[in-house]
Amino acid sequence: MRMGTDIPKQFLPLKGIPVLIHTILAFRRVIPDSEVVLVLPKSHQSFWHKMYNDTISQLGGDSNLLNHLLMADGGNSRFASVKNGLAKLVHLADYDLVAVHDGVRPLVSAEVINRCFQIAEQKKAVVPVIPVVDSLRKLTTNSSSMNQTTIINKSKSVARAEYVSVQTPQVFGMSVLRHAYLQDFNSHFTDDASVVEADGFEVSLVLGNDENIKLTTRKDMCLAEQLIQ
Repeated sequence: MRMGTDIPKQFLPLKGIPVLIHTILAFRRVIPDSEVVLVLPKSHQSFWHKMYNDTISQLGGDSNLLNHLLMADGGNSRFASVKNGLAKLVHLADYDLVAVHDGVRPLVSAEVINRCFQIAEQKKAVVPVIPVVDSLRKLTTNSSSMNQTTIINKSKSVARAEYVSVQTPQVFGMSVLRHAYLQDFNSHFTDDASVVEADGFEVSLVLGNDENIKLTTRKDMCLAEQLIQ
């Protein structure tokens, strides 16, 4: 079951503070002078400004970490949204690093943020991952429409040690990401790493943190309530 609410999930309260603000603070506590670009659909931006103003007084000293946020319009795909976000960073040099992070991953650890940036200094394309713990099977049909009555008769077991689960932040050298986003959109692009790989650049993997879940369902929100500091 998804969230079951009309409020966009990045704006839902988590310990009384919107998810997106928790996410911003996770980065600003590690890199206080980082530039942050929020990529939001135009229809969500007035809601964000009201929510921001309503929340800022609750944060005490942390409110200083929410200064100087840039805004970009969300597109009709992740690819288009990231491209719009990059357009707000034209002043950055090619050697600068940029992280692309899901706004609904507020539980990313400081250690993972630091690790991704440190490795990206040398590798220029770094993605945090965690090992897969469940057994996996490869399907011969699309599973996106599965429900309680679905029976799939053809599948095969695969070695889970050969797979990892991908997280964010995905961190890149600015020149690498800029060049990758000169490509035309492809439906096979699922994240920024896939865009960079399609441009011929090798992506390095580092260990993420198990708590860094993407908040998608009510169950995820309940778990995050237990985990958030």
